[in-house]
Amino acid sequence: MDMEDLGVIYLAVPLFPVFEMVHYAKAALVARSDPGSKEFATKYPLSSCLSTILLGCGGTIFTNVLLGHPLGDVFLNPFKLFLAFLVWYAVFFSPGDIVYTVLSTLPSKIVIVVMKDIRRLRMVLVGVQLALVSHPSAWLLAVIAGTTKSSGTNLMVTFDRFLRGDSNICNHELLQPKYPTKFSFMAACLLVAQEMGLLLISRELMMVILATALIAGSLTSLLLGCRDPFSVAGSVICPVLFGRPMSDGGPQDIKDEGQKQKQKDE
Repeated sequence: MDMEDLGVIYLAVPLFPVFEMVHYAKAALVARSDPGSKEFATKYPLSSCLSTILLGCGGTIFTNVLLGHPLGDVFLNPFKLFLAFLVWYAVFFSPGDIVYTVLSTLPSKIVIVVMKDIRRLRMVLVGVQLALVSHPSAWLLAVIAGTTKSSGTNLMVTFDRFLRGDSNICNHELLQPKYPTKFSFMAACLLVAQEMGLLLISRELMMVILATALIAGSLTSLLLGCRDPFSVAGSVICPVLFGRPMSDGGPQDIKDEGQKQKQKDE
């Protein structure tokens, strides 16, 4: 069995229900990781449930808005919505908090990262293909659609916090993109080039190579705490292009730097 055969199997594996359940579990863990989220869910369960489900559906929401598709498509599959509800309830209200405790262990995190990345890359391809079907020559639109389709949960975090009344909405994904979002953007660029015939490589082989690289990077970051290669490259490129090192902080860090510069000038 060669790599292209693995690619055929990879593209044929159904994502529902196992991979979708892991995806919703990751979304629920993201929501649960915010301070006070457990207390909020106890006091306002409807808002907590809705915001967590929207986290899980973020990729579809952003892509539909981008491509002009109906937003109601998010709610067409009741089985997915019910699965998302069950996962949310298990993460927040399981007896003895056992589900959240188990999912927070390192072995569970490894499984979630691997399965989430397998699904993520499939979503990149889905977003790219949806955009190219509607707009065959709009390669930039396809790149954005592939990125948002696969990284919707990260992009939806700010709106999720807004629904829960959390004022900490300054550090969002567009300001500080995480490794999966950066990789999704790169993968979308490569897949668009492949779909448009600019790269002489099969789709199956491309997907296997990208999936291997994505999972390897995510596991390296999880297990060893290494910086992702995009940050390393950015620390080299940013001083050349923009005259300053790439910042890992948010708006407050930029404000502090501006105040220091102002004091220095004075």
